[in-house]
Amino acid sequence: QALGFFNYSGNGLPIGFKIALHGRRIVNEAVSGNVPGHIHCLSFFDRSNPLARVCRTHRRKQAAHVNFTEEHYFALKEKLQTSAHLLAPEHIKEVYDSALNYCARKINQGKDPFLRESFEMYKELLSKELLFVQGQLSQWTFKNVIVLALRLGEYSWAEDFIQSMQIHLNEKYRQNAVTYNLATLHFYRKDYAAVLSLLQEVEYDDVSYNLGAKTMLLATYYEQGEDSALQNLGDSFRAFINRRKNTIPESRRRSYLNLIRFTLKLVNIPDLDLPNLQRLEDEIDHTREIASEQWIRAKVRDKMRSKVS
Repeated sequence: QALGFFNYSGNGLPIGFKIALHGRRIVNEAVSGNVPGHIHCLSFFDRSNPLARVCRTHRRKQAAHVNFTEEHYFALKEKLQTSAHLLAPEHIKEVYDSALNYCARKINQGKDPFLRESFEMYKELLSKELLFVQGQLSQWTFKNVIVLALRLGEYSWAEDFIQSMQIHLNEKYRQNAVTYNLATLHFYRKDYAAVLSLLQEVEYDDVSYNLGAKTMLLATYYEQGEDSALQNLGDSFRAFINRRKNTIPESRRRSYLNLIRFTLKLVNIPDLDLPNLQRLEDEIDHTREIASEQWIRAKVRDKMRSKVS
C-alpha cells in the first residue's frame, strides 16, 4: 500500500500526506430557501430550466453546504459524459469541482472506489485543458493528481505526468513541487534512499511542504528500521508543531502529534506482542484525528501478522 492513506481536505491546501482538493467547496444556491446542490449543477445542462438562470444569477449571494447522495453524484457524472456540450464554458469547471468535492468526502470516509472516480475525473479535466488557469497548473492540483495516481498504483502514469506537466507549473514553485512529488513517487516504490536524497533538496518555506516532508521522513525512517533517527525526528517534529500554534490550525496540529505519538509507540512494541499491539490499535480506533491514519494502521497490522511470515 505504501502511503495509500491520504485524506482529502476541502480547503485547497495540502495537509502533510493529505490531498488538498484544489477547488471550491460545494455550494447550493437559491433565491430563497435551499435548492439542492445536485439540482443546481444539473440545471446548467438544461437551458430551458428556470433554475439555471436563477442559480447563475445568485451563485455568489447565497451559499451553504450540500450533501450529495451517490445517486446525485452518478446522475451528475452521466450528465457530464453525455451532455457537457450544453454547458457554458464558465460553468463546466464549477460542475466538475462539485463532483470532485463529493469524491473527496467519500474518500475521507474510506470509500476507496472514489479514488478511481476522482482520478478519472481529473484526467477528463486534463484532456479538456480545464485544469489550467491562465495556462498554468496549480502546484496543489499537480500534487493531488499525482497522489491519486500513486494510491491507485499508477506509478508509471504518475512519473510521466510529473515529467510532462511540470512545464505548466509556475516557475517560482516548479522545482520544489517536482522534487517533493518525485520523493513521494519513490516512497511508493520503496526506494527510500532516493526519498532521503530528494527531501534534502526540498525548500521548506511553505509550512505544508514542511509538514509533508517531515511526515514522509518519519515513515521512511520507520520503514528502514532507523529507530534512533526516528526518535530524534519525532522529538524535533513535535517541537516544530508546538512552536507554530499560531500558524497551524489546532485540528492539524493534533493530527500530526497523534501520528508522532503512535509511530513512536509502535516502534517500541515487538512483533507479535499482540496484547500491546491490540491496545495500540484500540487507542487508534478511539482517536479522531490522525495524520496518515491508514499507514499507521497498516504498520500495526503488519506487526500482528509477523507470525505468519
